[in-house]
Amino acid sequence: MSELTEKDRQLLIKKGITEAMLDAQVAQFKQGVPPIQLYKAAVIDDGILPLPKEEAAKYAA
Repeated sequence: MSELTEKDRQLLIKKGITEAMLDAQVAQFKQGVPPIQLYKAAVIDDGILPLPKEEAAKYAA
């Protein structure tokens, strides 16, 4: 990707993403992702793990 700045490249390195990985992600977005059929919403204890109140407050902040 020639439009990346040096700052962009440094951020990719920091996040552990190679330029090849970025190119693959961009290609996927350009191709589009086929829709999936959802059967039901995720709820606590069925796809969602509950957090202790202290931990939930930390993440909410």
